[in-house]
Amino acid sequence: MARTAVALAVALALTAGCGKTTPEDEVRSTVEGYAKAFAERNYQALCDIYFDPQVVSGLEASGLPCESAIRPKVSSTRNPKLDIRRITVDGDSAKVEVHTTADGELATDDTLALLKDRESWRITPLAAGPQPVGP
Repeated sequence: MARTAVALAVALALTAGCGKTTPEDEVRSTVEGYAKAFAERNYQALCDIYFDPQVVSGLEASGLPCESAIRPKVSSTRNPKLDIRRITVDGDSAKVEVHTTADGELATDDTLALLKDRESWRITPLAAGPQPVGP
């Protein structure tokens, strides 16, 4: 009986942390979802789920809805791939170092910035430069 109790206690201790996601896991999931939405040309998801409202506002400043503003860049990118190299989370902000490739384009190493918006992470501008569009 004592051995069973000890075995059960050890099993519970080993599984106690299972099922919990870390902020890094959440950020990784967001960036992977963003890359998938970009590759699938899911303009609505990019604008509504993955881009921070600040990015959407910047894109819509041209007078077009976000989906229309990103359509030329997204639709012209062939076979985009995004590899996550490093994730750094600091409270409600994160930076993700990525390596991106696409057919006919030079590979690049970039950094994505994300902010936590309530319960989800959103891609936001790193600085006052160009707005993020895709991998």
